[in-house]
Amino acid sequence: MTTTSGRLEDLTGKTALITGGSAGIGRASAILLAGEGARVAMNDVGIGYQDENGDIRAAVDADGIWYTDDNGTIRARMDDNGIRHRDETGRLRISMSDYGIYYWDEKEMRVSIESFGIGLRNENGNVVWRAPGR
Repeated sequence: MTTTSGRLEDLTGKTALITGGSAGIGRASAILLAGEGARVAMNDVGIGYQDENGDIRAAVDADGIWYTDDNGTIRARMDDNGIRHRDETGRLRISMSDYGIYYWDEKEMRVSIESFGIGLRNENGNVVWRAPGR
């Protein structure tokens, strides 16, 4: 695994599984292997995925399930509050929770599905169609 120079060989395209990867030697190993090109999968109290820079990009942990983009912005999250997805600007686009299901376009909320009905809004935000709930 090491070369005669003492450096790790190129690990591009190889996968490393690190247990106890959230701190200490496990975390340092995950960062080192990712820096040498390996895809790193690790677990500890939860399960996470690190990119080639050692940045955690996705995790299943006590806080729920989440995924981040290249900038570290959480793009999708599932937790006790429901499921949410954000676009590349960080704007909330889809939300599913106890309150209902909602979709926003680039400007505002367009569709809502709630216990009191289904609503569709136009570009001005006005409800143009609603089906009553129970």
